[in-house]
Order: sequence, then structure tokens, then C-alpha cells
Amino acid sequence: PWAVLILAILMLWAAGFAWYHLDCLRSEFTVVQSGTFHLAEHVPEKMLALNATLRGLGVPPDPAVLADFQRQAAEMKLWLRTNRLSVTTAHQRELLSRIEAALDDYVATTTRIVQENPRDASSAPPKSVLERVEQEASPIPALSLELRTAEQAALARFVEESRGSLRDLCY
Repeated sequence: PWAVLILAILMLWAAGFAWYHLDCLRSEFTVVQSGTFHLAEHVPEKMLALNATLRGLGVPPDPAVLADFQRQAAEMKLWLRTNRLSVTTAHQRELLSRIEAALDDYVATTTRIVQENPRDASSAPPKSVLERVEQEASPIPALSLELRTAEQAALARFVEESRGSLRDLCY
């Protein structure tokens, strides 16, 4: 009788342990969004779109194109802030903050350069203006590469932790 009771208690404990770990795994997978491991791929795409918009400025600069550039940059900034809330590591959040700061500098400098362009139209052809603007964006691709490395490390850590949880469940 005591052996049956002890065996029943052990079985209940094992079942509870398994359900607890399954619940933990379920909540981990729910919290972690797979898209947070691929943000670095979107940063260069968004920068290319910004630069493509700038190429349509013309001489003298078209205020509507500049406004579109600033709108796209504001959307990118909102995208960075939104995704910063969903990443899994502090390093990723820090890199997204640095990309946002670099974007702010890029937009401010670009706006200044474009607004100065009509005064310098005789000495600075549009192509050199665009080259100067694109140089201002130079920290962003490097930060994007850093973010890609951080995402890969976070994904590897997540997979390893999930495997560990599954291993605990199976044994």
C-alpha cells in the first residue's frame, strides 16, 4: 500500500514537472517573435529606400520629395523604436538605439545639406550633394552588421536554452 502511494506521488510530481516545463517552453516561444532575429536585414533596405527618395530631389530641391524623405525617416524611426521593445537582449536594444541616433543625425544633416544646395548650386552639382548625404549614413550599415551579429548570438542562445528545456523534459 505504501509503495503504491509513493509511486502515485512520484508519478504526479513527474507529470507536474513536465507540465510546468511545457508551459515555460510555450511562454518562451510566445514571447520571442522570430522577426526579432531578422531586424538587421531590414535596416539596409530602409536606408536604400531613403537614398532612392533623395535621388529624386532635383535642382532646385523639390520640397515634396524632401517632405517624403522626412516622412520615410520618421516611419523608420518608429519602426526602430517599436522593434526595440521586442528584442531579446540588452545589446540588441542598445544597437537599435544607436541606429536610431545615427538616423537622426543622418536626417538632420541631409536636410541641412539639401536646404543649402540651392545656394551652392553653381559650385556643388547634385551628384556631389548626394555623395555627401550618403556619407552621413555611413555609421548605419556598420551598426546594422553589428545588429546582425547580436541577433545571431541571441538566436543561438534561445535555441540552446530551448534544447536544454526539452532535454530536462525528456529525462
